[in-house]
Amino acid sequence: MPLLEWAVVAVSGCILLGYHLWWQWMVHHRPERTVYGATLIARQEYINKVMSEPKYVIMGVQTLRNAIMACSLLTSSSLVLLAFILGALLDQRKAEDIYGLATIDPLGLSSIPNSLKLYIVCVDVFFGFVSSLQSVRLNMLVGFHIFVTNDEAARVTAGNLLKSAGSFWTIALRWYYLLVPLTMWVFGTSSLLLGSLLLAAWLYYVDIRVNRIRTFEVLDGPGHMEMAPVGEVAPPS
Repeated sequence: MPLLEWAVVAVSGCILLGYHLWWQWMVHHRPERTVYGATLIARQEYINKVMSEPKYVIMGVQTLRNAIMACSLLTSSSLVLLAFILGALLDQRKAEDIYGLATIDPLGLSSIPNSLKLYIVCVDVFFGFVSSLQSVRLNMLVGFHIFVTNDEAARVTAGNLLKSAGSFWTIALRWYYLLVPLTMWVFGTSSLLLGSLLLAAWLYYVDIRVNRIRTFEVLDGPGHMEMAPVGEVAPPS
């Protein structure tokens, strides 16, 4: 039974690993079909627009503020989760209650100790915390560059920093999404397999731009603003 249980854990890991390898292939070869790839392109265009004219700088500052606030929410949540998990591990009575949850596994796959599972959850939350913290740091650095208008080097640097900040934000979200199957693992290894399948389906839904919508280009003329259709593109991230 322990061998079967570890085999189920390996299959669950392969499902998520295989999905992310395919997703990375899509990002590099067909970025317009993924939210992440299309957003990378949009970030550079956004920086070029904001830094091309001083009147758009305030828009850039507001966007960075929103991004930093979102990352701060993740970092705060990480600290709360870590405190809760460590408290459960150190409290003998709570630990025994948590360890007993694995006995409800319908297939009887409950030989892996829940203490090991909770330690893995702690590691997951820790990496999510570090990734979101790094995203905050890079977004703050972007704020110093967007005021240097009409400078191509600063524009490229700001674009690269913003892309890196977005990448760390995406990585942080991946670590938090991984909490779903890891938390279900506490209730038994068969729940881990189910959680991995559900997470892969959910990630496909949020990562791949299947539906198409019509967007518009803003034409800013003297004293007026109109909307002109520019074609079919994927929905914004």
